[in-house]
Amino acid sequence: MATAGQNLGIRCTRQWRSRRIMVRMRKHYSISGGPHLAAPRTSFEQTAEDASERICATLMEAVSERALRPGTKLMEDVIARHFGVSRTAVRGAIAILERAHLVELRRNHGSFIASPDRAEAKQLLETRRVLEMATVAAVMTSATPEDLERLARLTLEEEAIHSGADDGAKQRLSGNFHVELARAAGNAVMEEMLRNVLARLSLVASLYERDDGRKCGAVDHRTILAAIRSGDRAAANAAMSHHLDDLEAMLDLDASPDNEDSLSTVLRKFAPDPEPGSARRLASRSR
Repeated sequence: MATAGQNLGIRCTRQWRSRRIMVRMRKHYSISGGPHLAAPRTSFEQTAEDASERICATLMEAVSERALRPGTKLMEDVIARHFGVSRTAVRGAIAILERAHLVELRRNHGSFIASPDRAEAKQLLETRRVLEMATVAAVMTSATPEDLERLARLTLEEEAIHSGADDGAKQRLSGNFHVELARAAGNAVMEEMLRNVLARLSLVASLYERDDGRKCGAVDHRTILAAIRSGDRAAANAAMSHHLDDLEAMLDLDASPDNEDSLSTVLRKFAPDPEPGSARRLASRSR
């Protein structure tokens, strides 16, 4: 089962590959509409694209685990040096994250992990509630026994993780339950929207979550799942609504940000062993 960070990375890869497909189509067809022979891509180009995908997936996982905090500057030279790639590859990854509203560009200052303000935070919470309640309604009619069993296994895994001290793993699994629930609803568009909202809410939580020990845990998730399995629509709606109320109560929108880990520290944690070889040669060729 993919983790929340891996799911975000998969989404990142799909976005980048979609862009590559469009570029190839434009290269293959002339303005008049007729095809022409396009030059094959070089290993240099392939390496740059693969590097961007790898960087994007790493940064998105770090955001989902709240390791890369809002306001962190994404220094291209630090990222390029860590992965052994060119700045072009780094910019490709940053462009994808910017379109997902996870990164913001500040004129003459560079790229930073986005810092949602109070208004955006409230809008994201409202949007999440709409999507989550719609997900519950859809799951009641669309989920298969296999879907429900997968969700049950996930709650057991959550319970084991929440008894430990790995906060990053707790964040991954908490968000992953909601993503898997959306997948069970069978609506790919709704699932994609929820993924994006949850990723952005990771930034909101990084800024505004109360430090009182409360987390999105397995108990509420088991209650939601039990109501769905019983076929009790009213109970399922009530359980999800109560869960979202609790999550929103964990936020203090007047809070000040905590201290940040450095970008280099986060990269070493989430990508401790970047691929050597062609990627490093790419960096030297593109300086």
